[in-house]
Amino acid sequence: EGFLGDEIFHNLTTLKSSGERNSLKNVTARHLQSFVKNWIKFWRELYSSAEREGIIDDCDLREVWEDLRELLSRWKETLKDLVSVYTNISKGCLEESSDEVYQSRENSREVNMHLGSLLIEIGSKLSTLNKQLCQKVNSAVAASLSVAPSLSICAAEESFCTALALVEELESSQPTSSEISNIWIKGQHLLLSGRAHTNIGASILELFQSGGMSSALNTIHRHRNMAQLSKALNHFNKAIASTGELRKNAMAIMNNANAKSISIYNAGRTWASEAVHHSYDAIELRSLASRHCGTCLWKLDRINEAKNVLLNAVSTSDLFELVDREGLKAEVIFGALCEGYWSAMLLAELSTHTWESISFLSKSELAKGEEMVLMMSDAMKRAAQISEDFHSFAKKFSLDDSINKYSIATRDQIEKEEESIREVWNKRKNDSKKKSHECLETTSQLASKRCCWGYTEPRRLSTSNKTNLRQR
Repeated sequence: EGFLGDEIFHNLTTLKSSGERNSLKNVTARHLQSFVKNWIKFWRELYSSAEREGIIDDCDLREVWEDLRELLSRWKETLKDLVSVYTNISKGCLEESSDEVYQSRENSREVNMHLGSLLIEIGSKLSTLNKQLCQKVNSAVAASLSVAPSLSICAAEESFCTALALVEELESSQPTSSEISNIWIKGQHLLLSGRAHTNIGASILELFQSGGMSSALNTIHRHRNMAQLSKALNHFNKAIASTGELRKNAMAIMNNANAKSISIYNAGRTWASEAVHHSYDAIELRSLASRHCGTCLWKLDRINEAKNVLLNAVSTSDLFELVDREGLKAEVIFGALCEGYWSAMLLAELSTHTWESISFLSKSELAKGEEMVLMMSDAMKRAAQISEDFHSFAKKFSLDDSINKYSIATRDQIEKEEESIREVWNKRKNDSKKKSHECLETTSQLASKRCCWGYTEPRRLSTSNKTNLRQR
């Protein structure tokens, strides 16, 4: 309550209403304030009641609560500092390009990224809690809890948008120079911008997938949901574009005459080493953004585009070229490699879910099913190739701990899974053909009757056939 009543919100409103151009124009904190109000109500009413009934895990919620309190306190302090800095800029007491202004923006950007990530985590926990308690609490508390996850995700998006606005200001205030330090800073801004775009898009996508957007079937809501998915897709595309620019920027550092000199930002690295790490960061970010991008494209019914993005989320050859270059450790690359694997397995899952829902009542539906099975097969083959690279690489560098950490299925396991799914598909297809033949044989007997054929809901694949390879 002290957080909500803090004067910082009044000062923020005052500064935003001024004619000065600054990133605070993009800071509303409206969703954050709404979430905190809802969280306080949850803490007072729901938590105390549930604790007496032994419904929820005391330690887990208290830990999240303490993390949130700490981050909100840091968020408030960095925002106060930012307000002070912009006030001094408007008075002519500070230069836009000064170190003090840069550090204030960077501190606030970092806190907003951390806060957004925590709010996403809280949204997930509250969504689970809502499912557990919706039938066990009174209607008022249930209504409050039902909106908490979406409020949390909206607040997260808000924080990521603030972080992006601050990165853009850092970029615009950076002097243009051919010095190697300025080239590296340009790359750092590209990386931070790409991460912010990815997190904004992921927040929107999470809100869609969690049911936070309207699920009504009318045309207005459908268009609104599609518009939000398109908005998320735009952010993912910008993130992917920034990774291309980041790799070009890293190459510019490598080709600089001072590439072998020591970095002024990391004493243990040369500028060439900084460039290699930026190259890896670009590959890792691209693989993550591509997985989310593919999901958006699929939900927008842009199936072939989704397939291309998901199958090409990561270039293993580009990754392996970086190993042992300028101090980049072998185990570092596993993050990006696994993103590529998960992207391929996601495509396999999406295509399998699609053919599962086919009713086999027409040739076009059967053709669609065949197309999805082929797509599943392509995805499994890609996953198998990445898995083989992963396990061979881990064995070469004696990285058994990484194998256990990421739990990537072996090529043999993936191929057996693909064969199992194909068997289910072929059985379903043959059963449908048999039923169609039986229907044709009885048509003459039923010619005088008006018949309406129904179809039983398709049998779902067993868990072992679908998801045992999805390790997230």
